[in-house]
Amino acid sequence: MSESHESFREQLLKAEQPNPTYREKYDKEVRQMLEQKLTGARRLGYIGAAAMGVGFALLFGTLAIIVPKEFPIEGRLIFAMGAIFGLAWAVFAGGIVRKGVIKLKTDPTAMAGMSWGLCVIVVTVLMVSQRKFPDPIIGVRALVSGLGFLVMAAVFMIANRIDQAGLKTREKLLEIEYRLAELAEQMGKKKQSE
Repeated sequence: MSESHESFREQLLKAEQPNPTYREKYDKEVRQMLEQKLTGARRLGYIGAAAMGVGFALLFGTLAIIVPKEFPIEGRLIFAMGAIFGLAWAVFAGGIVRKGVIKLKTDPTAMAGMSWGLCVIVVTVLMVSQRKFPDPIIGVRALVSGLGFLVMAAVFMIANRIDQAGLKTREKLLEIEYRLAELAEQMGKKKQSE
């Protein structure tokens, strides 16, 4: 290795300790990148999502209770899961509205995970109980409908994974950018002192 490369490597190793000023700037930009304030339309969207969650909780909770006794227990279970999902969604969306900030690293992942979890549970219950339907065609239709929702939830999960990978890439590039600026400043000071 040539002397200039060795010298540059040694300079980089000596400059390993991060500068607190650059670290603060980096942390501030990362926070701005990963936390978005809710503005008018987006806030209304989350208020609507919370209201829909309450509506679903009331609808499915009521259906789970008032269906006739001959209604299969699996159907009641699906209604109860829908009510729990609606309530969880209302609490989650309401929390985002209350904070006024959406955390892009965790909130979309939680939303996609809740939707995926509900679909997996519903499809599993439909698969187990499919033969208990009085008419086999109705059981097959219910299962196919559930699988359609499962595919949509999978698309949301994949889209979320892609978004999360993009966020990680942008965060890492920002870190590299600040680190390079810090190293360039330190090397410039060292050259001026020589």
